[in-house]
Amino acid sequence: MNPTGKKAQWTATGTFRVENGKLAEFIKDWNKLSMWEQFGWPIEECLTQKG
Repeated sequence: MNPTGKKAQWTATGTFRVENGKLAEFIKDWNKLSMWEQFGWPIEECLTQKG
């Protein structure tokens, strides 16, 4: 739940790569568009990279 009290649900994945018994890489991915839409965030602004 975010500060507005709205609830949201989306999917995510985590991929781990191990080399020689140690974590070598961690990649996470989630459906950000679904999250942004549910929270009512302005999609155009979220997709615009600044700086």
